[in-house]
Amino acid sequence: MKLGFDIGSKNISYTVLKNDKVLAGGKLAHSGNISSTFSELCLTIFSSFDREQIDTYGITCGLHFDIENVIDPVIASVEANNFLNTGCKNILSIGYESFYLILLDEQGNYQEHLVNSDCSAGTGSFIDQQAERLGLSTEQLSAMAYEHQGAVPSIATRCTVFAKTDIIHAQAQGYSKDAIASGICEGATRCVLENIIKGRQLEGGLLIIGGTSNNRKIVNEISKETGKKPVISPYSEYFNAIGSAILGTMTSLEPERLVNQMKSERNKRDILEMRLTHYPDFSTDKQYFRNGVETVIYRNLTDNECEVYLGLDIGSTSTKLALIDNDRKILAGLYTRTQGDPVTAVRLLFEEFGMIYPGSTLKYKGAGVTGSGRSLIKKLVNADLAINEISAHAYGATFIDPDVDSIIEIGGQDSKYTMLKDGEVVNSVMNYVCAAGTGSFIEEQAKRLDIPLENISDMSIGSTSPYTSERCTVYMERDLNILQAEGYKPEELITAVLFSVRDNYLSRVVGKLPIGNRIYFQGATA
Repeated sequence: MKLGFDIGSKNISYTVLKNDKVLAGGKLAHSGNISSTFSELCLTIFSSFDREQIDTYGITCGLHFDIENVIDPVIASVEANNFLNTGCKNILSIGYESFYLILLDEQGNYQEHLVNSDCSAGTGSFIDQQAERLGLSTEQLSAMAYEHQGAVPSIATRCTVFAKTDIIHAQAQGYSKDAIASGICEGATRCVLENIIKGRQLEGGLLIIGGTSNNRKIVNEISKETGKKPVISPYSEYFNAIGSAILGTMTSLEPERLVNQMKSERNKRDILEMRLTHYPDFSTDKQYFRNGVETVIYRNLTDNECEVYLGLDIGSTSTKLALIDNDRKILAGLYTRTQGDPVTAVRLLFEEFGMIYPGSTLKYKGAGVTGSGRSLIKKLVNADLAINEISAHAYGATFIDPDVDSIIEIGGQDSKYTMLKDGEVVNSVMNYVCAAGTGSFIEEQAKRLDIPLENISDMSIGSTSPYTSERCTVYMERDLNILQAEGYKPEELITAVLFSVRDNYLSRVVGKLPIGNRIYFQGATA
């Protein structure tokens, strides 16, 4: 008997082989806690199979652990393909954080392979994130996408930031969840094929392995684009575990020793502290939370009648309302989650807004809207104008401080850097291809670590953290999973997230542009 493990970014899977047959297979999600999950899985296996009867063990691992005798996933895929005698010359693996294409010759021998770039687009993690955004499980999204008949919105899936924007626009245009799910799967398929197949004609059969092989919509789209009917093995999720079982040479298994091999000394960053920033004291604000709306009242009205100006910012993550009077004094601000439904979000704000100044008559002198949902909401509320977010941020900053020369803006899914001179915008850039430097990433990781958003600052200030990637949300998540498995505390992990978001913003957004002397940090992340 042979036992093989595949330690992936999301799951640990295993297979037991005997006399060239697969006796059993299974998987367990590790949620970043690889050591305890591995130990738990071993207990499950050895409760069904006599440990003394297992002759050899093998482990393949896509993570960067220094494990002895670890087997390369690509080699494991080739070996499993030959073992199962699929007859396919092309193996397309679509996993949680990576995908690759292996090309074989007529005898099933390895020729070459291609791997995706440093981006999550098209991976299982990307699909999971979009499913969560729609309030669906990954399985529900896959089923709805497969069953949908009719028009499908175009969802740009190069990065989560673009997907989120397109999902919001599709919802605003009235597309159903199943239509959007179908658009997500079609976009993810395009990303996979454009990244690694790149228009080449595949010779021979095409085998799809990995968790995404269960997504029938994606499999169908791959078939349409390649002109081939993909082969799906009943062991597709355990494919590399089969390969590791075949190639494994270890004659004993010591889970504790393997877990120790996964640990290593890491360099840590300096302590996170506030040195140059003037940070306001929000504790004095007169605020309350009701019906999903956070309200702050800055000034009470002294007259029964008041002339006011209204501003709405309909963002991808949140929708805001601000009110100022004729003397350019800010009266109130309201905040709620957009949740993919800008119309309902605006309605909530107006309902709450109507209860702020009971008995007073407000005369509206003007209204403006901005944000990703501005075009739709401008028509609904009959606003005077809709302006882009960069102009709105510039007007807002100079309204408070005419001497502003730099604006750092990190919102839910967009990051921007704006340079001003004499109150006018002279240059502006934003995150065109990556969501790693945004507030949504901080929020997603805080949720995964079970940390309330309001606790992040207190936990991170004065804390230090090991280094993590700043290239992509998926790679950051991978690093956090490993660190969590190594026993790092939640405050260290969330601090690592903040450092990574900062590094991504400065390198990917600001780049080589100069930063001025009077800097305003705007957006909810501030």
